Amino acid sequence: MLSLMLEYGVSFDKFSLSLVLKACSRLGLMKEGMQVHGLLRKLNIGSDLFLQNCLISLYLRCGFIGYARQLFDSISMRDSVSYNSMIDGGYAQLENGMDLALELFEELPARDLISWNSMINGFVKCGNIEDAQALFDKMPKRDVVKALEIFHHLQRDGNLQPNNATLLIALAAIAQSGHIDKGLAIHQYLVENSYSLGGRLGVALFDMYSKCGSVKNAMLVFEGIEDKRVDHWNAMIGGLAIHGLGELAFNLLMKMERLSVEPDNITYIGVLNACGHAGLVKEGLICFDIMRRVHNMVPKLQHYGCMVDILGRAGQVAEARKFIEEMPIEANNVKTLMLENQWLSI
Repeated sequence: MLSLMLEYGVSFDKFSLSLVLKACSRLGLMKEGMQVHGLLRKLNIGSDLFLQNCLISLYLRCGFIGYARQLFDSISMRDSVSYNSMIDGGYAQLENGMDLALELFEELPARDLISWNSMINGFVKCGNIEDAQALFDKMPKRDVVKALEIFHHLQRDGNLQPNNATLLIALAAIAQSGHIDKGLAIHQYLVENSYSLGGRLGVALFDMYSKCGSVKNAMLVFEGIEDKRVDHWNAMIGGLAIHGLGELAFNLLMKMERLSVEPDNITYIGVLNACGHAGLVKEGLICFDIMRRVHNMVPKLQHYGCMVDILGRAGQVAEARKFIEEMPIEANNVKTLMLENQWLSI
């Protein structure tokens, strides 16, 4: 058709030429595509970015990544389409191409969802789940759909079974999105395939349930883990705290004491936060006292901040002021900032 248009002097524009290039790309007509490329140069429109991107796509679809890269390097003002084409249609498809893909990704002035997804998919396809997770964690807006795509891709591939890293990605995304039905499906998968919940997977699972609003399911998972690490206790206490269940969080601390489980700084921050949200002043003071006297731990600024918040929420402003004044921490402006806390400005 283009040949006839040229033969009979019919005018055409860059949109017409882009359609021809896309047809050549789809049909693998490399020779004809290169002829169109030559025509663009002859007509002095070869520097049009839209058409250059069509040419890059053509060369990539026909398997000529070297030609595509030469054209890409010659473009002075590339856009995200230029980069995404080279990443997704080019280097991410090669067995050892992810290093080059990552170089282009790092050069990208403005990364869009396609850019992120192309890189994550590329790492997943070559079995590099750690880098896939690292990129996913850096995404400005984590996409639960993308996380589940990674999970289902590995499920379908007989040679690549979802490992802990992949499952952690999916559970973290679900926790952010609140799609508990997706979380239930992954939980079922974990049970059916006998995954151990004694490590980070267990923590991520009941963290997901807590953030999706199902404290009951979170507690069921928590209680089902025999050898709980302090991370498990902390995550469960944190889940109870965000739902204002201070009494349950405090009870878990007491259970840790009975079972001789050594709490850490995060444990106490979680319990104190929970007490603050639930208005449990007495329990908060007991928690703070256990930390110092029983476990000989030196409270950090966050712990003092939690105590000030507990007292302030309860309207005990004088006690809160006294607590601040007696802080052994050298903090200069920190004490001043606490004094300006909304509870102390009453």
